[in-house]
Amino acid sequence: MKHRMTSKSNGESSSVDGVSIKPPPRAALSTGKSSTGSTLPGPKQQADDVDHPKGTSATELEDVALSSKVAELEDALRNVREEIKKLQEENEAYKVKLRQRDESPSHRNLVMQRQPSSMIAGPQDIGVLAAVDEDSRLAEVQSLLAEQSRERAYWARKHEEVHRDFMKAESEKRVLQASMSDRDARWKREWERKNEHLLRELDRSRDRYHAAQKASWEHEKEAQELRRQVLELKHSISTSTRMEGQITDDVFRQKMQTLGHDIQNWTITNFRKAKLDVHSLPDDSLRELSVVAPNYERLIGTHKLNIIQAIVANRIASDIFSHFFAGTTGERLIRFQWMYDHLIGIASMAKVNEWRSLTLGILRQVPDEATNGGIAALVTQVQLKINNILSILTGISASEARDRTLASILETAIHLSRLFQVQRAQFKIETAAPEPMAPALFDSDHHEDISGQDDRELAGRPIECTTFPGVVKIGDEDGVNFNFRNVIVKANVLCRPD
Repeated sequence: MKHRMTSKSNGESSSVDGVSIKPPPRAALSTGKSSTGSTLPGPKQQADDVDHPKGTSATELEDVALSSKVAELEDALRNVREEIKKLQEENEAYKVKLRQRDESPSHRNLVMQRQPSSMIAGPQDIGVLAAVDEDSRLAEVQSLLAEQSRERAYWARKHEEVHRDFMKAESEKRVLQASMSDRDARWKREWERKNEHLLRELDRSRDRYHAAQKASWEHEKEAQELRRQVLELKHSISTSTRMEGQITDDVFRQKMQTLGHDIQNWTITNFRKAKLDVHSLPDDSLRELSVVAPNYERLIGTHKLNIIQAIVANRIASDIFSHFFAGTTGERLIRFQWMYDHLIGIASMAKVNEWRSLTLGILRQVPDEATNGGIAALVTQVQLKINNILSILTGISASEARDRTLASILETAIHLSRLFQVQRAQFKIETAAPEPMAPALFDSDHHEDISGQDDRELAGRPIECTTFPGVVKIGDEDGVNFNFRNVIVKANVLCRPD
């Protein structure tokens, strides 16, 4: 049997038994073009391709040209690397394809089958046929070796040309980068030389700014010290000129506002999820609720917390602030009250207020069990009344934490009530008690609506309930001038909606 193989050199395709293998084109390297047909730009051509805008200086044109040239060289290097990688991949694929063709059993069988029948001899010609087949194989291998040698030479030249272009572009890139670095350094030196006086001025401005800032801090420190001295002088003058035990209106206002906030927070914390049931209230509790909020049936659905807060505030006003001297009980309280009423009939009101202030001030400071021992009992009494009506109304039983907070609020109210009584001026606790037939009307001088509506719109509108009482001061700090009335704290009220 004899193999048949046709091959063509010089970059043409070779065919073995009908299988066509085509090497990559050789003209690509000789012309300096890439596989896509584009020509790599040279340095001169890159410089010529830069557009020079009109009206720019020579330095700006140089900067634009160098930047454009560096960008084009980097693009060229990237294209060359991609071309080398693609050529290497094609060469490897071509070698693999040749090796697979030679090692394929079907290729050998096909070669044997295509031998002419005239060449098939009998047993006596086996040796001759074997020699002929061996010569044919040898000629085929020699042809393939020659073709592979040409391919290796082609790829070597290709690689050498691409590497040369790459090194040339890399060299030009380094030259341009060095030129740009020199130019930047030259520009920096030139800028510093031209603006040296500005830099010195900037340093001097920074020094002046820091000095001014330091002086400002020293002045502020001195001003704070002066303000502290002024406050100490004011305190000293106030202490030396005021009468013992007399409290300013601002202090009373702050204490009353704090008490009102504590009651509001206690109500929200313990009853924000409660549902009011007035049908289970006994007659005495229902009468108390009617006094606090005559239209309670209309308010239960939308103002339940306001009703609860009004109940607590009303109980504090009636059981604590209305006492002559809260916490004092028994025979001693009766005697004090009798003496006060007796003095009103025989002395001026200024003298009566002076006696009340001095006497109750002494009792307030003396740890007398008979005089001050009733505070705890009064707290327990008022707390029990509040818990009784709220537990039935809301269905929520009292807890230790709730009672502890309520007891603290009641003690604060008792001490504040005593503080009112030791003043020479008279303090009146005001609650806008609405009546079903003759409801109290809103007065912006004495009332403050909790809904936040405009006072001009609320003028003359009926009041539904009072959530915290107000305080009115009658007379001055000396206990005279009773025509003088000052609203220290406005009563918090809920007005009837329009």
